Amino acid sequence: MDVLIIKSTHLEHLDLVQKRIKERFLEATIYILAHQHGAKSLGGNQDLIIPYKKKGDFSIFKLKALRNEEIIKRGFDLVVIPFSNESGAGYLNVISLAFGIKGMIRMSCNMDGRLKRIGYGYLVKRLLIATLISLFATIGTVILTLPILLFIGYRIKRSNGGV
Repeated sequence: MDVLIIKSTHLEHLDLVQKRIKERFLEATIYILAHQHGAKSLGGNQDLIIPYKKKGDFSIFKLKALRNEEIIKRGFDLVVIPFSNESGAGYLNVISLAFGIKGMIRMSCNMDGRLKRIGYGYLVKRLLIATLISLFATIGTVILTLPILLFIGYRIKRSNGGV
């Protein structure tokens, strides 16, 4: 069984994730997708470490640029997403990337080492929640800013002798 872990958390958590995978899937070969600058610090068998060659965050929007890379060409039996903050924007980026990589099963792994299977419905729900939060934040900003702008406009008009 080929397992891909997207390294999106600290090394201690990564060690725990690897331990949990080996306990649950005895015959697993574990590959790690890591940013290029952090890949060498992982040590171990460097053949099983796949450097993420794009600068910046993990992102599904960079998949097209990665289409000739090993990570996209091959498939994995399991893709694991370790996380420490489920509500952060980085988590959504990594989850989205995980669904862009060919994988039969996708699982998240929290700081306690609990593996939880996730499907496309989970991704859609997370994207919908993020979209709604952004929409409400934008509407709230407009509602709060509009009276201030009207007041400032009124004060400017009045100071110029308009009223």
